[in-house]
Amino acid sequence: MLGLYMSYLNQYIHPISAVQVGFIYTGYRLVEFLGDPVMGALSDRYGRKPFMLLGPLFSALAVQVYPSATTFIAILLLLTIEGLNAAMRPSVSLSYLSDVTTGSEKLRGRTMSIYQLALLLSIVGGYLIGGSLWDRLGATGFRLISILYLLGMSVIWIGVKEAPQRADAHRYTLKEYFQLARNPAILGFLPTWLAMAAILGAWLSQIAYQMSARSDESGQALVGGFSGVQIGLVLAAFALIYAAGTLGWGFLMGKRSKIRLVLISLSGILLCGLGLLVINHPPAEANGLASMLLITAYILLGVGILLQSGFSPLAFAYLADLSEGFPGERGAILGGYYLFLSIGQLLGAWLGGLFAQAHQLDGVIYLSLGLAVLGILNLRRAGAPGNN
Repeated sequence: MLGLYMSYLNQYIHPISAVQVGFIYTGYRLVEFLGDPVMGALSDRYGRKPFMLLGPLFSALAVQVYPSATTFIAILLLLTIEGLNAAMRPSVSLSYLSDVTTGSEKLRGRTMSIYQLALLLSIVGGYLIGGSLWDRLGATGFRLISILYLLGMSVIWIGVKEAPQRADAHRYTLKEYFQLARNPAILGFLPTWLAMAAILGAWLSQIAYQMSARSDESGQALVGGFSGVQIGLVLAAFALIYAAGTLGWGFLMGKRSKIRLVLISLSGILLCGLGLLVINHPPAEANGLASMLLITAYILLGVGILLQSGFSPLAFAYLADLSEGFPGERGAILGGYYLFLSIGQLLGAWLGGLFAQAHQLDGVIYLSLGLAVLGILNLRRAGAPGNN
């Protein structure tokens, strides 16, 4: 809804460029970047559940103010407040899941996949509900989102039982944290993690804004003119295919090298990029060859989504394996990697704004292809597939 809102402001109230849209999301990611390791470490000390409840409360309060925010600075500040939710949610939740799956690699792999599946299904619902609320109520629809946050908090309050805290968990100093982060296995995977996070940051910051912009003469079929419901349906279809792929990938874990599987999943981003370039620039003439080209592009896109859906659960399971050597500091380790996820998304939102300003949606596709190639080359250079 925020992307749709900023596109509306740009068209009818005052200009907000693609670069500014990217910069707005950097505030969100900056708070997430600073807060992730802190929240993970604090959850090691005080328990996971309090932070799983506090995060959505910040977002429930922030969305009440969006309808009154029309300036670049106001939206930046509100999204920054929502960054507190982002800082608390992932590292704490994944630490909790790692706590309760200790001792079973297969259970952990499937649990991480189900976590991603649940997240993706909720995103599908968010796309559909958000697009419908925007078309019906405009900015007022933000206020109703608080109900969803409160519903989520009630589920956590009732359904989550705190895992026992380990006696060997200790209070981390900044020096100790960075020493832990220098683990060679972590550093070898880090550039690929950053590249994938940057791709995610670029798309999350630009997709709704670009698709709902004014129709123009760029010749890009996916830029401009889409309603909130239409954008919601497109993104929901993507998320459903992604969710199906994520569930399937969970059953491959424990049977093959995780890093080899990551390389396969990264190739899906290349297929998606090629498919999207054709779909965004459909043939001018409608004939049999043009139809075959478009069908091929959609097949490439679908296969690519299924392949790339494995990256998140594979990466999370791999990090959970690494944290086994430091069970009392699992939250700090996962929080630290989420720190780098935030850095990657922050950079991706900024770079996505620059590329989109120059080439609109094509620019985001070009950026994604380049980052995917860098991620693949890093893993092959590191020689990780033979050892993990």
